[in-house]
Amino acid sequence: MAAFVIGCSKSPSQPASTSSTTLWDLGVVSLADGTPRYLTIGTDKSCILTGPASSNGMIVMVLQETNADKIVRADNPIMLRVRSGHQVTVKFKLGDMGIRFTPEVNAK
Repeated sequence: MAAFVIGCSKSPSQPASTSSTTLWDLGVVSLADGTPRYLTIGTDKSCILTGPASSNGMIVMVLQETNADKIVRADNPIMLRVRSGHQVTVKFKLGDMGIRFTPEVNAK
């Protein structure tokens, strides 16, 4: 389960702890239409962001985690409607973490 907030502030591109939540700031992320971007967000965690395949502005986010046995677990995809240049924050209840990024959506 995730929630997202759209804002306009700029912050450091490093993890920040807010209460019990770790927030990973990915900065500006360039996304091409329908092309996945693989981003590392800490030890054994990654995030896959896929740019919109149409003009509807929907991107797909998938979180992955590798456990001690090196088995990769992928969460269900999250669909987000974004606007290029507008910051997005996604906070996840599971794992007490969040991701902040500013999508830069480009055509192929």
